[in-house]
Amino acid sequence: MSSATELQSAPVRLGRLARLIPSASKKVLTENLRELEAGGIVVRRDLSGTVRHIEYDFSEAMRPAMISILDCLVGLGDFHLSEATEHSELVCASLHVAEKSAVGRKRRAEK
Repeated sequence: MSSATELQSAPVRLGRLARLIPSASKKVLTENLRELEAGGIVVRRDLSGTVRHIEYDFSEAMRPAMISILDCLVGLGDFHLSEATEHSELVCASLHVAEKSAVGRKRRAEK
């Protein structure tokens, strides 16, 4: 998701996208970007001079929709992260209480 959120603010170079998604091979990343370009979602700009310089950006037609979708996904992720954190804290608290209770029973049994 971070690669798409990077595109919200400015065009992104291919090398930057590759660093954002280290688990994707350059071949797979390029194939996916070409599919997005063919679908009119991103625009590829070849600004090469003496050094190869390729940038990707959302197409003007798709930018508002993509930003809206990404904002919703970020909100959904934040919600689930907070829910998971809250659940984790409850589980840890329950385990702590259970552990104290077990230690208390063990001590009483030893007496």
